[in-house]
Amino acid sequence: MSLSLTVALLAALPLATPESLDAVTVTASRRPQAVSDALAEVSVIERVEIEASQAPDLVELLRLQAGIDLSRTGGSGQSTSLFLRGTNSNHALFLVDGVRVASSNTGATAFEHLPLDQIERIEIVRGPRASYYGSDAIGGVIAITTRERDGAAGLLRLGSYGRVDAAAAYGASNERGAFSVQVGAEEYDGLSASLPGAFGYDPDDDGYSHRNLGLRGRHELGSQRLSFSGLATQQDVDFDQGVTDVRQHATALTIEGPLSVAWTHRFTLGGARDDLDTPAYFAQFSTRRENLDWVHDLAFGQAQHLVFGVNAQHERGSTVDTFAGDTVYSADLQHTAGFVGWQGKSGDFDHELALRYDDHDTFGGRATGQAALGWRFEGGRIYASWGEGFRAPNLNELYSPGYGGYYAGNPELDPERSNSLELGLDLRLGEVDVGVNAYRTRID
Repeated sequence: MSLSLTVALLAALPLATPESLDAVTVTASRRPQAVSDALAEVSVIERVEIEASQAPDLVELLRLQAGIDLSRTGGSGQSTSLFLRGTNSNHALFLVDGVRVASSNTGATAFEHLPLDQIERIEIVRGPRASYYGSDAIGGVIAITTRERDGAAGLLRLGSYGRVDAAAAYGASNERGAFSVQVGAEEYDGLSASLPGAFGYDPDDDGYSHRNLGLRGRHELGSQRLSFSGLATQQDVDFDQGVTDVRQHATALTIEGPLSVAWTHRFTLGGARDDLDTPAYFAQFSTRRENLDWVHDLAFGQAQHLVFGVNAQHERGSTVDTFAGDTVYSADLQHTAGFVGWQGKSGDFDHELALRYDDHDTFGGRATGQAALGWRFEGGRIYASWGEGFRAPNLNELYSPGYGGYYAGNPELDPERSNSLELGLDLRLGEVDVGVNAYRTRID
């Protein structure tokens, strides 16, 4: 159970601040709306803030955000856990261009390998969003949008511990569309990934080698826009007992636009790949995921919106003992869902209701709901919300044979379930934004 009070003070500088109430969020309720209209605590970090932060990587950038705690073993590229509002590291849903990027085997997202130079925008929505996104969105959602480049650009950065970063990009656009490509690399001598006295401690430096490729394209088809994005990374991560090779891919093909004057849609086909090979432990993990997401936004006047959609997902995961050459387990999972949300304003009041039903191979059906009500007054707003969440068991938790009989999987495992209550206050005091949030989350 998590009980907490968060206070944020933000000056309204000429450049938008990360939590400016004037920013626009798409992640909070699956449709574009001002942060000041979202009945949730939302941060939006634009490219200009990313560059101004001088953060060397995504981990250091997220560390500066309210409600986020991080634990990293060693330097860049080492295993990192993120705790959003006190929930576990697998209770935050990570999206890259709308695509889930967590490993199906472990349930973890290796976000420490996402290159900061490839990121245009980050949205952080705190609190449960399972009624819109399904599994994992217990502590919140972190949605990353990759960059579309225009013209030629380059980067060279030197740092301590032998860090060298380099990137090159080119993009072109016209009234019909755009295309861009960016490549990047990092070499880092590192420091020891463990302290004296730790199991297997070796005082040598544990380095990091990283390569990445990003592609984006879009084309206007009448009133519709067809777009593509792809991000591929490859890493060699040193640790005291050896080296881990990590490969990650995320791709999305989207068509979106108006279907009528008051009706818009967004249809996305996404794919994700996560491969991890650690020869020192004779362990190889592989994940493949395909995702279909179709979201509709139907407006009734300017104040009411009905958001609804469907989602289908197929994921495959396997673990191989590379010493014996045997497959420890290999499994497929199917998952379908539908959701509906009603959002709007009535005078000084804002409201939101959402309901989703997920049908999962391992545990059958699961319904989740959320509701929120806000009241606006001169210079601010107060709101209250309630939401449910769940986390589906990952493949290790279902099928792993364990280690000598310990930590073995259980195919009958039920999902984790959560309930959250929150009270929020937003104030604009001249050039200062003040946000206060008190919340209670219980997870079974």
